Amino acid sequence: YNAKSYEQLLSLLQEFGKITQVGKSFGVIKLFLNGLQIDFSLPRTENKTAQGHKGFEVNFQERIDFTTAAQRRDFTINAIGYDVTKQKLLDPFCGLQDLHDKILRAVNPITFIEDPLRVFRAVQFCARFELTPDGELVKLCQKIVTGGEIDTLAHERIFDEMQKLLLKAEHPSVGFLIIQQIGLLHYFTPLRQLQSDLYNKLIKRLDQLPLTTKQNDPDTALTTLLAIVTHPLKPVEQKELLHLFTNNQKIINSVLTLHAFIHNPTFSLAMKLDRKVLQLYFEVFHLKNSSYIVNQTIPKVMGKDLIAQGLHPSKEFSQILEQHYTEQIKPILKHLASCVHA
Repeated sequence: YNAKSYEQLLSLLQEFGKITQVGKSFGVIKLFLNGLQIDFSLPRTENKTAQGHKGFEVNFQERIDFTTAAQRRDFTINAIGYDVTKQKLLDPFCGLQDLHDKILRAVNPITFIEDPLRVFRAVQFCARFELTPDGELVKLCQKIVTGGEIDTLAHERIFDEMQKLLLKAEHPSVGFLIIQQIGLLHYFTPLRQLQSDLYNKLIKRLDQLPLTTKQNDPDTALTTLLAIVTHPLKPVEQKELLHLFTNNQKIINSVLTLHAFIHNPTFSLAMKLDRKVLQLYFEVFHLKNSSYIVNQTIPKVMGKDLIAQGLHPSKEFSQILEQHYTEQIKPILKHLASCVHA
């Protein structure tokens, strides 16, 4: 079937599963089928007309040769096609060889720098597929960063790429080393102040969370990973960095609550804790008896217990609960402190 328009392509794909049109301006439709996310796009050429990820004039063309169409791709490994009629791979930019050599390389150095989002894509691709950016790609990314176009990107697009780095890479630290290499720490300001040895120790902790855990419970895993990456920062800096990684307020609140609790465990914070996150967090820091400690953070005396003893709800209720919790938590404060300073 030869779709001649975006509408025809949309109508065709709707028959096969759920679709999203997040790339409509570029003629891209995402199809979710049997657990896979497959991108479909119309043949097109692009001309840079303004700053940012969307500053392009897109021209859809019904008939265009594969090499010309693939030349607008970001990396050679993404410029590989397949001719279904001749049953052969199309690889005009030697992407297969780059995959074999574990190298990430730009298709076209001239057009690569036109889209600043490609810097973040380079970071997460290298981490996910264990690739090394070639020297030219490093320089291209540095040029984009110093040029200031990163600031023109919609935060949601950055969130999406950083989430892929954290959740889909077995070793996210690879991506964070490249972030450091290309000067992208300028964007993640709170991390820039860290000493090199502390930064390296911090990002290595991100590798401790197993890939299967991320796949089985991505929300809990993402919250845990963000708690780890903000671990050495002050509360104001933690909040600032979290907003550079996500706009999910539930995740942000969960991370901030965890940090606040570890530094000063109280009854009110204990009631807000996500204990699945706390468990994973402790495991990453190799805290001994982590399951026991997490269980001990659950308040043993609740308001209903005070009522059962004949007390009536009053302003003093919270004070009584806080006092009981303070006594309960005392035995494990040393363990919590060891996690804070690990």
